[in-house]
Amino acid sequence: ILEEKAKRPLEELDLSDAYPELNIREALIVHDRFDQIVPFSSARAIAAGWPNARLLVSEGYGHFRLMKNPDLIAEVAAFLGD
Repeated sequence: ILEEKAKRPLEELDLSDAYPELNIREALIVHDRFDQIVPFSSARAIAAGWPNARLLVSEGYGHFRLMKNPDLIAEVAAFLGD
């Protein structure tokens, strides 16, 4: 969806300009190390450049099966419950 809206590949998008406008107290970036669609380096860059962001990493689930990881779901639920 982002690629369609921006009319550019994800690798070329720089979301860091949007961080100040988002006005979000904290963020949880969820990404699988072996995602074949969005490079893991993109998730690391977003988490590193976004104040109060935390990167939650899974392994072996890829892009679409990420939410089939019960441990990850529990961490996301705990984050949302805070």
